[in-house]
Amino acid sequence: MRRAARWLVAAWVLFGLAAGPAVARTLAVGPDAALKRPSDAAKAAQDGDTVLIAPGTYYDCAIWRANGLTIAAAGPGVVMTDTACQGKASFVIGGRGVTVRGITFARIRVADGNGAGIRAEGGDLTVEQCSFINNQVAIMTAPNPAATLRVRDSHFRDNGACEGGRCQGTLMVGRLAGLEVTESSFAAPRGGVTIASDAGATTLRGNHIADAEGRGAGLVRITVRGKVVVANNVLEQPGDRAAVALTGGGGAVEVRGNTYRGSGALVLNWSDADPAMQGNDVGPDGTALSTSGAWWALLKATAHRFYDPAHAFAGKVKGKLVELGGKGIGRLGHLLP
Repeated sequence: MRRAARWLVAAWVLFGLAAGPAVARTLAVGPDAALKRPSDAAKAAQDGDTVLIAPGTYYDCAIWRANGLTIAAAGPGVVMTDTACQGKASFVIGGRGVTVRGITFARIRVADGNGAGIRAEGGDLTVEQCSFINNQVAIMTAPNPAATLRVRDSHFRDNGACEGGRCQGTLMVGRLAGLEVTESSFAAPRGGVTIASDAGATTLRGNHIADAEGRGAGLVRITVRGKVVVANNVLEQPGDRAAVALTGGGGAVEVRGNTYRGSGALVLNWSDADPAMQGNDVGPDGTALSTSGAWWALLKATAHRFYDPAHAFAGKVKGKLVELGGKGIGRLGHLLP
C-alpha cells in the first residue's frame, strides 16, 4: 500500500511538472482575423495573453477581466470610438497588471457625462503611447488602495466636459496607491481640471500640460496623502489661476525644475504640506508659491468633517422613515373597505 501511494504521489508530481503553467497566447484582432473586434478578444482572453489589434476604426467597446494582459496596436491607426460598455468607457479594465499600448480613444460619451476612454477598475494599469481625443473623460479610476496607474508617453486633447452643473476633467484619479504620469502632453481641455489626483502618492514628471484658451478649471489638483513629486514639467495657462493646487493633509511635496507660464501661482498650497520648491522657472507675471485663500479652504474642510456625516445620517433616517411610512400606509390600505 505504501509503495502504491508513493507511486501515485510521484505520478501526480510528474504530471504537474509536465503540464506546467498555462502558456500565454497572442490573440490577433481585425477584419482578417478570427476575432473581428476587441470585444471578441476580451471574452476569449486569459491571464497573461497579448492582444494585438490591427489598424482600423472600431465602433466597439470591451470589458477586460483577465490579469497580466497586454492590449496593443499591431500598427499605427487603431481607433476605439463612439461606443461605451456598461455606460462607462471604451475599455473597462477589471484585471490586474494590464498594459494598454498604442491605441487612440475618441468621442466616448455616456448619459451620466463621464464617458471615458479607459475606466480602470482592477489593479495596476499601465497606459503607454496612447491618444485620448474628445472624450468626456480620458481615464477614470475606481477606488483601489492597492493599485497604481502609470501613464507614459501619451497624448491628451479636447477631453473633459461640463454638463448639468458638473464638470469632468481629463485624468480623474481617485483613491489609488499611486499615480505616475511621465513624458505626456495635455492640451485644449474642454472642462474640469486637467489632472485630478487623490492617490496616495502622485508623480508628474516631464509632461507638457497646457490650456491655451482657459476653458478648463485648472491644470493640476492634488490631494496630498503621501509623497508628491511635480518635476520638469511645462505648465501653461492664461489668467491668474494656479497651475498646481494642493489640498488635503501633510506629506513630502517636491516641486522642482518646472517651467510655468501664467499670471497666477505655480503652486497654490491649501494643504498641510510644506512644499520644497527648487529650480522652477516662473515667468515675470507669475509667482512660485501662494497660500491665498488657505484659511477659507480650511474652514470649508472643517465644516465638511462635521456636516457630511450628519447629512449622511439624516439621509438614512429619512429613508427609514419613508420606508416605515410606506409599510404603514400599505397595512392601512388592506384594512380599508
